[in-house]
Amino acid sequence: MRDALAKAQVLVEALPWLKRFHGRIVVIKVADPTLADEGLKRAFTQDVVFLRHAGLKPVVVHGSGPHVGIQLHAMRSSVRCPADVVRTAAAGLAQRDLVQLLNTYGPLAVGVRGEDGHIVLASTGTVGEIEDRLFRTLLNDGRIPVISNCVRGMDGLAHLVDGDTTASLIAAGLQAEALILLTDPAEGTAYDAGWLTPESRIVSPSRPSGGTAITMEACARALRSGVSLARVLDCEVPHTLLQQFHLPTPY
Repeated sequence: MRDALAKAQVLVEALPWLKRFHGRIVVIKVADPTLADEGLKRAFTQDVVFLRHAGLKPVVVHGSGPHVGIQLHAMRSSVRCPADVVRTAAAGLAQRDLVQLLNTYGPLAVGVRGEDGHIVLASTGTVGEIEDRLFRTLLNDGRIPVISNCVRGMDGLAHLVDGDTTASLIAAGLQAEALILLTDPAEGTAYDAGWLTPESRIVSPSRPSGGTAITMEACARALRSGVSLARVLDCEVPHTLLQQFHLPTPY
């Protein structure tokens, strides 16, 4: 009885967040270490499915995962690679695993490459624009879009764009309620910043790594573009997404 009461209390505490986000789009970037760990990957997909059934509209953005080691240049922002390597890494094995796990709970997830239908355009070192119709069609149909960071470049070739940058662009294009970035703690990102709003003064650590700088800039870019909230989370904490629904609402 006591355990049942505790579980009920947990659900009640989530009500303010669920009310706030019901029917809203939330763009979530999953980090490569999560994709490399079966336990973390399963916990992440459970969190996403829970949010979907709770009335949110999650969009998942992922990178190449542990299957291919590709060193990105230009501050990780974008790199041009052989097309078959890019597609196999980002839109092949990594995406297949995520979609399969999400669909364990029902026919919800749909894998999409950023280059499909030119829905995400980019060039080396910069991010261009998105075509939001496919995203909105999937979301309105109750699906969970799972987007790889394999995008079409302005040069017509396949590019891998940094996942944080890709997620920020998609969140801005969809006017999402929130952007949530799961990141590798090895990159030294400051997780104590809490929920960021357009009024937040976003400050990177005193000696940011390239990854940290891009993560914080991704948050700032999304907030400048109309996204209401941004959050950076430690990808090595199981169920880190759901834990955010027990924190005080930012406003």
